[in-house]
Amino acid sequence: MTLTETVFWTKIFSKFAIVFVVLIVGGYYGVQYYKKINWKVDQVFIPDNKCGALPEIDIEVQKGVAAEGAIWQVEALAPSLPNSKVPLIAYVYAIDIAGEKFSTRDMAIALAKSLDFSTPVIHTPGSTLYTWNNSFLKSKLVFNTNTFNFTYSRLNTALPTIPNQKLPSIYRAPEQAANYLRALGLFTSEFANGKSFAYPVVMAKDVPVVVDSMEKAQLVRVDFQKTNQLLLYDQAILNPLNIPTGRVNFTAFVSEQRKSLSNSVKYTEIVVRRVGKTPTTSNMQIYMRDQGGSAAYGLQQIIYNNWNVEDTPCGTYLIKPPSAAITMIQQGGGKIVYLTEGASDPLNPKTSTPLSVINLYNLELAYYETTDIQPYLQPIYVATGQAIFQNGAKGEIAIYVPAIDYAIPTK
Repeated sequence: MTLTETVFWTKIFSKFAIVFVVLIVGGYYGVQYYKKINWKVDQVFIPDNKCGALPEIDIEVQKGVAAEGAIWQVEALAPSLPNSKVPLIAYVYAIDIAGEKFSTRDMAIALAKSLDFSTPVIHTPGSTLYTWNNSFLKSKLVFNTNTFNFTYSRLNTALPTIPNQKLPSIYRAPEQAANYLRALGLFTSEFANGKSFAYPVVMAKDVPVVVDSMEKAQLVRVDFQKTNQLLLYDQAILNPLNIPTGRVNFTAFVSEQRKSLSNSVKYTEIVVRRVGKTPTTSNMQIYMRDQGGSAAYGLQQIIYNNWNVEDTPCGTYLIKPPSAAITMIQQGGGKIVYLTEGASDPLNPKTSTPLSVINLYNLELAYYETTDIQPYLQPIYVATGQAIFQNGAKGEIAIYVPAIDYAIPTK
């Protein structure tokens, strides 16, 4: 091949190479742009209400609270959760009750073996409750194969003496409780990513009472709260995150935002915790008596009242902006779910002393997990702060407000 021919073919191959690279790069960005434009953002930012008309959450309030005439100080709530940080759309999840199956019965049997039950199961035909007893450990397991909820408990006659030198420290208690749950196959990533709360307690007629030091404790109680995804969206759609306050035309808003989309998809995930009856309790309670040995010996009680939800949300719904929740609280529309006076027991808060001033400092979004079964897992606003009573005493207070705007038609 002559030098002229070499130069000629080199130019030809170079042109092909350039065209090939252009096609590859152009194809890549074309696909990304196509994904960007055709990604189903409307299913995220426009409520589809696919779960249907939602029942209003029945929030259990603390009894005996006297808040009439109290002064509400809510100025600190807006900075803690500004409107600009909350896309006004949230997922709603359907509760997944699979019903009794051979697999759930097998899981019940496996759990019973892990907790050292070897006696035959007690079961009434037609019932979904299965019971085991261990006379040596004075323990009992009641398992509902319909819901996969259960309670494990040892009789109060088997309670350890005080002081209980075998207890873990209050700081290590959540880790030790998690290890017990892992050994039983019950600790999932939903618990690992959530919050946990530990309390030194004594048992008084089957009621846990918080004590002020580990030296006075029989047991350590740990509450584990799960987490759930509140929303997943492409952050380029809302960059900067400037959702207007109040009611907006989300179709027009998202359409306008699409015009300035970048070429890369960057997802923002909002994950929030599931709160129970109060912000520091849950339906998943572990009572430890020992930090060593097997779960059967180390645990005094497990209350596993856990409502599984479907893997994906059943629909998206408009939620109130934080400012609307704050206004509702200020007008007395929030539900007081937790109020302590002085050094009262945080697990058994009781007070009838009239309130003078309520200072709320923090606002967050969460999912509310009721004690009884519910058809859907719905978001709420949680406001927490300090309460001042008319007698001068101070305490902690928590208020729940439904986040779903039930006044907005779902059809």
